[in-house]
Amino acid sequence: MDSAVSASFRTLVARVSPEDIVIYANGALAAYLKVRKRDLIGSPLEVLAQRARGEISSCFARPESGRASNHLVTDEEGRVFEAKSYSDG
Repeated sequence: MDSAVSASFRTLVARVSPEDIVIYANGALAAYLKVRKRDLIGSPLEVLAQRARGEISSCFARPESGRASNHLVTDEEGRVFEAKSYSDG
């Protein structure tokens, strides 16, 4: 089997309020950004975009109201991630 096909990826999840404030972030996102999970809660969505590098930073834009935004992205080191953002409003 092709190693590119069999390689696993991590899912980075952020849930944002109607005011673009992070109200939930999963452990994979916190680990990727090298911060504690609780330090992400209450942060503006734009802070996530500033901390991320490469293609991943473009994923942290407000999804349409009540919608989810999913992206398969590659970081600067060639690792593949699924980035999900959910809007509560």
